[in-house]
Amino acid sequence: MTTSTNAFYYVKPNPGPVGGSLAPETAPGIIWGQGTPGAIAPFTDVNKGSIYMQVNGTDDESHCWMKVDEGGDAADWRQLLLSGANTLAESSGATEVHGVEWNYTPTLASGGSAVGVNIAVTTAGTAGSWASGFYSKVTQGTTKNVNGYISGGEIEVVNTNTNPSDWFPLVLNANSTNNGSHSSFIALRNYGTAVLNSLFWVGDAALIDATGPDSTVLVSTLSGGKETTCDKAVRFIANGTPLWFLATSTAPA
Repeated sequence: MTTSTNAFYYVKPNPGPVGGSLAPETAPGIIWGQGTPGAIAPFTDVNKGSIYMQVNGTDDESHCWMKVDEGGDAADWRQLLLSGANTLAESSGATEVHGVEWNYTPTLASGGSAVGVNIAVTTAGTAGSWASGFYSKVTQGTTKNVNGYISGGEIEVVNTNTNPSDWFPLVLNANSTNNGSHSSFIALRNYGTAVLNSLFWVGDAALIDATGPDSTVLVSTLSGGKETTCDKAVRFIANGTPLWFLATSTAPA
């Protein structure tokens, strides 16, 4: 096996198990160097749990890798997440500060897929109140320090391809064999004393019909008698009562 000329041991494992006969196997090692891990020694010589410190990585990104498999290739190593001030020096002059910074460029194979962050939660025990695969909360105290808007989560898709894929800022997948009494794609809850009185807000950045009916915009007004045509309805539940958004398949004109 070829040996890298850019990666070196900082702590090299002993030839035998550290701890004598009671140790289960050879101890993990610590490696430092330049570039990302690859299918080359010393990366292939160390056990799972070994650490690699990359000294020439991109500024403000993680420079630490851990070996998570022993397949003899670069995929054995995963870049570790960092949090807080370890990833971005916060200052009053910064336009955007990040608590956790994660940059990832996946290489797709034919028929494959890619996920930036994968969270898998399996519940256990009994009599729990609720469970969620992901939870996010933003709190603004008595001092107003955000002049724009606050949201619990924001999702953005950037697609500049001239032959674009179908794209959606949000995809909801339902995968269940049974439904509860309130099972829906989206649940709305209000825990504060200021009750929200709108289901959604269409912002000024969206395409809105300002001059007349237009089937290419997001919001349009039916006219010429078409406003009375309704041949579709979308069901939702409000306080236990089934209701319907009335819709038409007739394009505005």
